[in-house]
Amino acid sequence: MKLQALKYALRLVTFIIAVAVLSQDCTAGIERTAKRWYMLDLYGGTSMPQGENWGIVGEPLFTDYTFSVPADSIYKDAFHLGLRYAALSSNWLMGVGFRYTNVIVRDTIDVYPYNPVLFRNSIANVSQWDLDLFIHCYPLDLTKNAFSPYLGIDIQSGILSLTASGYKSRNEMTFAISADFGADIKIFSGESGRSFVTLASVNSYQFVGTNDRPKYLNVGVGLKYFFRP
Repeated sequence: MKLQALKYALRLVTFIIAVAVLSQDCTAGIERTAKRWYMLDLYGGTSMPQGENWGIVGEPLFTDYTFSVPADSIYKDAFHLGLRYAALSSNWLMGVGFRYTNVIVRDTIDVYPYNPVLFRNSIANVSQWDLDLFIHCYPLDLTKNAFSPYLGIDIQSGILSLTASGYKSRNEMTFAISADFGADIKIFSGESGRSFVTLASVNSYQFVGTNDRPKYLNVGVGLKYFFRP
C-alpha cells in the first residue's frame, strides 16, 4: 500500500514538474511573440530603366521580330507606388507587398539597323502589377536606435498589362529579383513604447527578370509604421 502511495506521489510530482516546465515554455513563447514588431509601409518613387531588353513591350502588336535594345532607348523614367506588411524580429524584417509601376514607353524608338518603331502613348498603355516577397537585414536594432541602414533581397512576380486601341489587351506573367537598400530614420515614437514611425529611403535594383519585363533602378521614399501587440 505504501509502495503504491509512493508511486502515486512520484507520478503526481512528475506531473506537477512537467506542467510547470510547460507553463514556463509557453510563457517564454508568449513573451517572445510579444517582442515581435509588425510594420506597414507606404512608399513610392521614380523608376529608371536599366540594362537591355529583347524586343519591345507589346512588340507582337506592331512588329514581327525581336532584338536587343538598351532599356533607356525603349522606356522613359516611370513612377511606382507600393504597400508592404512585414514582421520585424531582432534585426530581420520579412514580409510581403504589392507594387504598381507605370511603364512609360518612348514615342519613338530608334532601333538600328531597323527603321525607328513608332509608339504613341495614347495607343499603348503599359502597367506592371507585382506581388513581392522580401527580407531585409538591419545592422542596428531599429527598436532601440533612431537610425539604421538596411540591405535585402526582393522577389517579385506579377502581370505586365498592355492595352492598345484597336487591339486585344495582353497580360503576361513576369518575374524579377532585386537587391534592396536604404535607411530608416525614426521620426515619432508612441508614449507607450509599443509603436514608432520612420521616414525611409526605399531603393532597389532589379538585376534579374524575364526578357519582356522592364528592369528598373527604383529610388523612392516611404513612411513606415511599426507596432507590436
